[in-house]
Amino acid sequence: MFTMKKAHQRQLDIIQILYHDSKWHHFNDIAKAVNASVYSIREDITTIATTFNEFITISENKQTVRAEFRQDANLETFRRYFLKETVPLQFIEALFFNPFLELEDLADQILTSRSTVYRFIPDLNDTLQTNFGLELTTKPLKFVGEERQIRNFFTLFFNTRYHPLSWPFSDLDESTIHNAIQLICDVLQLSIPPAQLHQLKYMVAISIVRYQKRQYLSPQYLTKEVSTTISRIHPYLEASQYADYFSRIVHQNIDQGTIYDIFYPVLVTSIDAESVNISQDHQDLAELFKGLSTSLNIEISEMNRFIHGLINIFNNETVALVYQSTKAIRANSFVDKIEKTYPVLFNGLKEIFYQFAVSKNVNISTATLNQLIFYSVTHWTNLINQLHVEKTPINAVVISDISYEHAQLIAENLKGYFENDLVVDTIENGSYNAVISEDSPYEIIVTSFDIAPIEGKYVVNADPFPDADTYTYIQQIMNTIYDEH
Repeated sequence: MFTMKKAHQRQLDIIQILYHDSKWHHFNDIAKAVNASVYSIREDITTIATTFNEFITISENKQTVRAEFRQDANLETFRRYFLKETVPLQFIEALFFNPFLELEDLADQILTSRSTVYRFIPDLNDTLQTNFGLELTTKPLKFVGEERQIRNFFTLFFNTRYHPLSWPFSDLDESTIHNAIQLICDVLQLSIPPAQLHQLKYMVAISIVRYQKRQYLSPQYLTKEVSTTISRIHPYLEASQYADYFSRIVHQNIDQGTIYDIFYPVLVTSIDAESVNISQDHQDLAELFKGLSTSLNIEISEMNRFIHGLINIFNNETVALVYQSTKAIRANSFVDKIEKTYPVLFNGLKEIFYQFAVSKNVNISTATLNQLIFYSVTHWTNLINQLHVEKTPINAVVISDISYEHAQLIAENLKGYFENDLVVDTIENGSYNAVISEDSPYEIIVTSFDIAPIEGKYVVNADPFPDADTYTYIQQIMNTIYDEH
């Protein structure tokens, strides 16, 4: 969706080539692969080596080049770097926080020419129209379309632009928003994973900023279920210590209308968790998965929620778009490993999705197929664990230099993924020396910061949270430990 500068895109393509294969690569082969001259490739290699010297060690001679990547480096790190300063991203963020400025003023604010802005708007509008039914007009400068879709777009935007632990809404108190969402979840008895909580904080923050700018959510989504949910949480939120804060920032008392407009993403999450809409598509896809589940003799728990997530990806909903933009590179690498390690599972999933797409008379791209396979493997409860022969659990420990609570969040992610195969503890940062001694029971040490290799231990950097590459790497370590045992 967001186009990089040509040179940055080429450099990212080169990094991907070097990342996926540690062999020596001929400059001529790389030049052909990225459609550039050998001279440009050599210049790019020099730039990459200088810019990312903390993550990549480049070796080269007259004809060939290779790279060694630090074990905690992943392609998402490099992609975010290149996207960070692109003019379209700067412009969209400036427009989000200053929706009443003219195009010329915003161009001046981000120190770019007006002609540059006019050039990228048509491509942006193609994406907006296709995925959200929106348009960015220039006179006046504003997003035209349904408000919920505008907020969905900005959810995708901020997920693309920013690191998961960053907080780009400087005028809003992250802690208060976090606590208010947690209060709502407690009242509704809703349990959500840490990664989803971070996502909801972004969505609520976006809703607040839009509300402050007098851009309100349409009442058409105020269904009976939503109204009932608001009635349940209103007394608690109104009586809480957070009510004054929200009243102050939106210049209105926290009534049911305000809750609807600001906390709609949380309300919908609650309703989806309580009752998933069982459409015909849902039933058809569930039947296909029941067949694969039977053939593998691995049950799919919470089938409705599992299928609901896949339908969202097929329908190109916001979560799928966020996923596609921010995690596609990781997912492709992860899916490649699944294809090699579990070909029966891979081919079974591939057949299901192609068969479902044909029944719906739609085409399915390789990118979408990878999203679906990635989601299936990571959300099919206990799948990977049951594909392995039962083995003795491995001991791991998590240390964070941010906070003990951050270490606990990482540990929860690891426990949720590996379940009984990995026993995960957390310790205070000051107790670091206790886990690196030879007598320490921990075979895997997971950190949020860089530490030197430790003899007899496996060290994994999971900053800020474990992702697909982290899970794959830890699984490889576990397989090595099993073999050693």
